[in-house]
Amino acid sequence: MLDSILIMDQVHELQVFVIKLRDLKVVIPELLQVRAIISKLPSSWNNYQKKLLHMAEDFTMEKIIRHLHIQEETQKHDVMYLP
Repeated sequence: MLDSILIMDQVHELQVFVIKLRDLKVVIPELLQVRAIISKLPSSWNNYQKKLLHMAEDFTMEKIIRHLHIQEETQKHDVMYLP
């Protein structure tokens, strides 16, 4: 993933790709999708990536999207309001 493109936009692109593959009868397991997203987070998300990898729960796409959305909003806020 790239720092220059919003994470949620990149996740959406992945979801579109997975749907196109599913239409072709190629199924990508949800856990594989989640782990691929986590492993491909940009280097600026390194600490958050490590946190996600060490959490005990297995994420669903819905949960990982919610976590990433919150983190992305937090980072935007920090850039605007922290010195």
